[in-house]
Amino acid sequence: MAEAYGAGQVEAAAVQATAAVQAAALRATGSLNQQAIINWLHKPTTVVQTVTGPVQFNGDGRNLLITKSALIFQWQPGQGGSGAPQFVQVLPNGKPIIPWAG
Repeated sequence: MAEAYGAGQVEAAAVQATAAVQAAALRATGSLNQQAIINWLHKPTTVVQTVTGPVQFNGDGRNLLITKSALIFQWQPGQGGSGAPQFVQVLPNGKPIIPWAG
C-alpha cells in the first residue's frame, strides 16, 4: 500500500509540474498556439520553476535540469505525535520537506 501511495504522490507532483509549465507558457506567449508555446519552451533562456524543481528544455524537448528536479522519498516517523510512519518526499539535496523527527 505504501508504494501505491508513493506512486500517487509522484503522479500528483508530475501533474502539478505540468500545470506550472503550461501556465508559465500561457503567460509568456499570451497564446494557446502550440507552435508559439513550443518556441518559447525551447528558448535557451526559458527556465520554469515547478513543484518538482526547475525545468529547461532544449530544442529536442529534453529537460536539461532533470538532475535538479529528481524526486527522492524516504520513510519517516509520523509527524504531530502520531508515530505512524509516513512516506515523504525529500529534496534532491537531501533536506526533508517534513523535518526528520527521529
